[in-house]
Amino acid sequence: MAFVLDETAQNLLFREAHTANTFSDAPVTDEQIKAV
Repeated sequence: MAFVLDETAQNLLFREAHTANTFSDAPVTDEQIKAV
């Protein structure tokens, strides 16, 4: 079974997304790690 992304998801992933190119000193919470 194929999964097709809707137009909004496609725009976010392929047109609007940006790669982070810097590191942050902000701590990462356990909640953020679990979300990933």
